[in-house]
Amino acid sequence: FSKASFVASTGEGDGKDVDLDDPDFWSKAVGLEAPPEELDPNMALIIDDGSKRHRKQVQAFDPLREDAEAEQRRLEAIAIKKQEEKEEKEQKKLEKFLRKEAEREAKEKAKREEKELKEKLKEKKLRAVKDHKDIKAKEVKKKVKEVRVVYNERKTDRKRALKR
Repeated sequence: FSKASFVASTGEGDGKDVDLDDPDFWSKAVGLEAPPEELDPNMALIIDDGSKRHRKQVQAFDPLREDAEAEQRRLEAIAIKKQEEKEEKEQKKLEKFLRKEAEREAKEKAKREEKELKEKLKEKKLRAVKDHKDIKAKEVKKKVKEVRVVYNERKTDRKRALKR
């Protein structure tokens, strides 16, 4: 392996070394000169116009950003679809409950009406039976009266016959 060492020199070959702590280090080592004190006014405007510099905001390039955004949109679409399915399921469940409730009420109403009709029919039958019994009783009373009249007439006829 080789080793290399670097020595700062002024390049004049006279062997003068440059001290790192020297305040004029850069001017001696590289040959930079201090900027002139007075500049041209146009040049001063170019270098320093007196306004504060603003850094332009740039977006960092992310090669996976589009994929991440697409995945995010896909997940949002799935979440929306699940929410819609859940709402639709709730709606169907509510409709089913209301339909069953309406059917139950209709059955109860039909039973009530049937019961009322049976009671009315029973009352009509009872009235018909009672009317039939009343008619029979009237007929029997009428027959009894006729029999009494006939009997009484026979009796009076016998009495008349005896008297003669």
